[in-house]
Amino acid sequence: MPNNNEGRQQLPAPERPSNKGIAESIRPTAFEEWRAIPGYVGVYEVSDLGRIRSLDRTMVSAIGHATRRTGQLISPARDSKGHLVVSLYGRDHTKRSARVHRLVLSAFVGPCPPGREALHRNSRAEDNRLTNLRWGTRVDLGRLTVQNGRHPVARRAHCAHGHHYSAENTRIVQRSNGRTVRVCRACQTIRGTRPQR
Repeated sequence: MPNNNEGRQQLPAPERPSNKGIAESIRPTAFEEWRAIPGYVGVYEVSDLGRIRSLDRTMVSAIGHATRRTGQLISPARDSKGHLVVSLYGRDHTKRSARVHRLVLSAFVGPCPPGREALHRNSRAEDNRLTNLRWGTRVDLGRLTVQNGRHPVARRAHCAHGHHYSAENTRIVQRSNGRTVRVCRACQTIRGTRPQR
């Protein structure tokens, strides 16, 4: 009888999951680096891709009962502003909600400097990769929002009177308070003020 397996590639057997838990089976690759979350060393880790995982650990209750917890990836939820948040439990059994982008920055860059906040370079709250995050000021946040077309006023295509914002009909003005605004040339003409070039 002829061998029907001639010329076929034999596939390796699929890997069986270990009993060590999911966190142990998620191996760091060249594309993802994991670091301990400050204040939760040995309990939680965050990756430079914005993923959070718990580690295998033994939890001791207030009455002394020990429970073994297996590590796993944590699914984030969204807060009212659209940012991804996770609930973290400390060794003292306290629960704290934390935004993922702040955890990534604090683990990889360092603590937040005074007067700064976490910024997304592309203004997308769900993109928590380290390359997309940095500490910055509120002014930086406003600039990024306008640059990325996410600011509601900057997205407007027409002025309050319905004139189209085109290159010919729009003038960019620097106000005395430092703000940059668009001015409709057609509206200036109607009001009797001469539009400047």
